[in-house]
Amino acid sequence: MQAEAELRKSGLDMDHEGAEHNANLIWQYFRQNPTVPATVENIYALVEQRKNEFIWRIPLQQECDKHVARMSEQDRRLILNFISRRGLKDSGDDLLVNFNAIASYCLRSNIPVATNALDMA
Repeated sequence: MQAEAELRKSGLDMDHEGAEHNANLIWQYFRQNPTVPATVENIYALVEQRKNEFIWRIPLQQECDKHVARMSEQDRRLILNFISRRGLKDSGDDLLVNFNAIASYCLRSNIPVATNALDMA
């Protein structure tokens, strides 16, 4: 769906904890306004008009989402375990910053995620 892809790209939470809330806002609007067609333009207009009611992903989360999509579950767990073992900050935005830095290094350098490679990150 074109609207979904574009909204996800702009940061609208379509896959995480805010996804159900956001989908419900869109569905409720079109159920309550049956004469308004659910076109890409109308969905964009709705989201723009009621932007503050929707849940958005911050840029750090969006960057993390891109890395996660390119990594296996095992690789993600290795990075998270590495962050904890090394005593790096592992909550909130700090976790995202650390995860993004390590994942970006591994992906950009085409280095497999393994304990010895993570020590170089």
